[in-house]
Amino acid sequence: MKKKVVSVLLTAAMAVSLLAGCGGSTSEGDGDEPKKTAEEEAGVETVEEKSITGAEFDPSEVYAKDNSGIKIGLTLMTYDFQFFRDMIAQAKSTADELGVELIDYDGSNDTTKQANAVDDLVSQGVDALFLNPVDGDAIGGATQEANGAGIPVITVDVKSSTGKVECHVSSDNKMIGEEAAKAAVELLKEKNGGESGFIYILGFDPISSIRDRAEGFIEYIEQFPDIEYVHEDPDTLTAEKALEKMEAVLQTYGEGKVDIVFGANESDAIGVISAADAAGRKDFSVIGVDDSPTLNEALADPDSIYYASVIQQPMEMGKYGVELCTMAAQGMDLDATYIATPLLTVTKETIADYEKDMAEKREALADYYD
Repeated sequence: MKKKVVSVLLTAAMAVSLLAGCGGSTSEGDGDEPKKTAEEEAGVETVEEKSITGAEFDPSEVYAKDNSGIKIGLTLMTYDFQFFRDMIAQAKSTADELGVELIDYDGSNDTTKQANAVDDLVSQGVDALFLNPVDGDAIGGATQEANGAGIPVITVDVKSSTGKVECHVSSDNKMIGEEAAKAAVELLKEKNGGESGFIYILGFDPISSIRDRAEGFIEYIEQFPDIEYVHEDPDTLTAEKALEKMEAVLQTYGEGKVDIVFGANESDAIGVISAADAAGRKDFSVIGVDDSPTLNEALADPDSIYYASVIQQPMEMGKYGVELCTMAAQGMDLDATYIATPLLTVTKETIADYEKDMAEKREALADYYD
């Protein structure tokens, strides 16, 4: 069967730059001075990159040190979602365990407010900065301000596009897409008796993390010539726009024409499920990304078409971020410039165990949730 590939990638402007790598090499010009790279022109300090997984990261040495007197400044893009509430709760707990002071600011999804927060943290003389930017481009000036003050910067989930970042901690978004694709292939085997079928992919190209998830998904399923797919994006990244896009898809593809829909983030998946419910369609399954009450409820519902979520680990991000900041403040070797946090694929069969585990973890951190 010939593969059908349709990619509709919108050019909606969004100023979010996720996982923007730093590094590069110089090339010789006509004169004696080496020619500057684009990264250097932009103010990015080039470093030799070393990536490891969370399982390979060993911060045990810093727990044996006297960390009293160390102040870590932290600002997250927002405290409005469970993802970030889990991250900050674990960060506060880890700070207490290490014996460091943590000064935190809610970025409130406001680039100016977050830049002002960094300015305040720098003026307070923090020893390291834990930074989860609202916008990777907009935070560059604040990152460089911290660099100028000699304050090491650790970024989490979203990387600063300019300035020196000692280490970046995040999920590997291409791996998220690959894990979702593995679940899709297994589902196709169950449904169709083999690695064949039709998948609709709903992403959002202007945001690099979501684009990477779609790319990772596509790269994996392209190994199977009998799997067809269409990749399209909503106009904007909201559940409402994803619902509108899916309503049009359901009109185009009648009953039995679609096997699986992959929604590359929470709002995509919620929009797809809502459109299917409104249309009374039960002929396909949905695979999504992230842990949210709405998606978890859909997974737990045996009648829902929601089949699996690839879930990130914000608590691990919060823990690693504070550990790395403390290590940097102590002048220790951080072992890596990028740490990939673990992923977990949760299905209808495992959602009950997952929710029990998360309830226990959140209960253990109860004193650290505002």
